[in-house]
Amino acid sequence: MTPAVPSLASLLETLATSREHGTFVPALQAAFELTAFPAEQPLAEELTPDQRRVAEALAMRSGLPLSGSRVPFYVQFRRSWLGLEPPQTLDRTHKVVHDGREHVWPLWKAWQVLGDDPIGKHGISALGLSTVELLDAYVDVLLWSVYATGKVDPSVIYDHLDTLGAEGGDWAKQRLDAMAAWPAPVVETRDGIRWVKGEAEAFGFATFEPSYGRDDGVLALFVAIARAGRTIEPSWEKLVPFVPNSLLVEVAAALPDDRREAVLLAAADAAVTTDALRTCFVLWPHFPLPGLFHFAERLLADRTIASGFPRATLAKWRARWKTLLTTTPPPNAPPAGGGARAAKAPRKKK
Repeated sequence: MTPAVPSLASLLETLATSREHGTFVPALQAAFELTAFPAEQPLAEELTPDQRRVAEALAMRSGLPLSGSRVPFYVQFRRSWLGLEPPQTLDRTHKVVHDGREHVWPLWKAWQVLGDDPIGKHGISALGLSTVELLDAYVDVLLWSVYATGKVDPSVIYDHLDTLGAEGGDWAKQRLDAMAAWPAPVVETRDGIRWVKGEAEAFGFATFEPSYGRDDGVLALFVAIARAGRTIEPSWEKLVPFVPNSLLVEVAAALPDDRREAVLLAAADAAVTTDALRTCFVLWPHFPLPGLFHFAERLLADRTIASGFPRATLAKWRARWKTLLTTTPPPNAPPAGGGARAAKAPRKKK
């Protein structure tokens, strides 16, 4: 005997109340099949009444075990996509000409179809948005992996940053204030390896979920603060990335003089080891801080790190560091040729 197909009403009840992965996921797939929900995220106005009922049920839950691209992964974007909350930058509509026809599309849809070419002023760069609006869209995509994920070259954000002046200060402050209020992820250390767990065990309603995404987006926010002539506030310090990008020099300059070394060392300690070392190379000519010197020396002397990389790579790194120290000697530190040995090995990063 063929099992009875659950009604849409019963499936919606499960989507609204279930906290069990093994119950929620089958109900979600059944609701998608029953309503013939599109395989790729549609425009909100393209949803049938029943499809919208499914989407609205998902827009009342956060931390859901979603996958694929039928609906936005994070609840705040599900809500703005459906118009349940005011539109965010990616949801605001624009007139777009594509294949000889004029459309009124939200920015995320225009981005998916047209792409972005800030150098040639094509794609979404041709829609008349300000640099701050374009950066805001990029930051959302990079932090939340929303809408245009997979069709975005993260490095293109730096083409937009090239045109940014002092006008982004208020925007960046608002975004950093919001990020600083997110709950910190749980960090566990097992077998010397740091494991970061940012997702909640159970899922329930919330207006947004914290995300700890790509450094490119966070770096752009701090660059906007620096170019606006503002100082990085204490509540933002935990967000400062430590990445081998020359723009980090501008960010470091925006840190208070009496906090710069401590903030950079904390960021370095949380970074991927190889990135942290190469970032020291970027910062050293501009900020020859004793703490950075000893941090880099410890990394280069650590046998665990040395065993994980080809000898040629390590030799290249050590030669580069030696050259940097010759040009910019460390203050009150041993001569570059002598080196400082680690008191203890740095933590491994995962």
